[in-house]
Amino acid sequence: MLFIDEIHALPRVVEELLYLAMEDGRIEMKVGTGSDSRIVSIPLPDFILVGATTLPGWLSQPFRDRFATKLSLEYYTDAELTKIIHAAAEKANVLIEDKAAAMLGARSRGTPRIALARLESSANYAAAMDEEIVGTEVVSQALELEGIDTLGLDKDDRLLLEALCVRFRGQPIGVQNLAATLGHDEKTLTGQIEPYLIRSGLITRTRRGRKATELAYLHLKLDPPFDFDPDAIGVGAGWED
Repeated sequence: MLFIDEIHALPRVVEELLYLAMEDGRIEMKVGTGSDSRIVSIPLPDFILVGATTLPGWLSQPFRDRFATKLSLEYYTDAELTKIIHAAAEKANVLIEDKAAAMLGARSRGTPRIALARLESSANYAAAMDEEIVGTEVVSQALELEGIDTLGLDKDDRLLLEALCVRFRGQPIGVQNLAATLGHDEKTLTGQIEPYLIRSGLITRTRRGRKATELAYLHLKLDPPFDFDPDAIGVGAGWED
């Protein structure tokens, strides 16, 4: 089995090299230089190629079509993350309250590695404060020091929301302008920052660009530049495309 993580980052020439490997069980390589160069066909043993990516659209269509099975993974639920936090805390001999573990799970963006990192930060903060048990107050203070809010958003997330809500007053903004405003490249914006905000219903994509939803204004405690029913919150509610 050949496993390639972040397979979307492969150069196109490597993708093309893998075409024959996937279809015919061989690769062709150029050896030698100049007039002495030649193409050598190298047979391969049977193998399974597994690629992992959060950006399948970055794969070329011919390469993507050669994978017989395509699977999508779901984010972990808060309850599942809470169990992972409890297990990790027990393994590390860290005492943590049930409510504190649940708080960490809810602020970990559906991702175990983030949950484990925030557990470690909370445990270190507890040790620094000479607290024997990681409680909700310890977790709250530790995450506040890191700039993590109640939804698990960090500084970059909030800067994006504030740009949409305050600077652009709810108008749709193209990704290029938004990336330039935040000082990020487009790949960082589309690949790292906005996916969780979209999944959480805080921003939405439209034909004209990114928009903040009413949930974003509520989270930032801002008055939206439009009317909506606070008892009927939904992704995109109150907007007209």
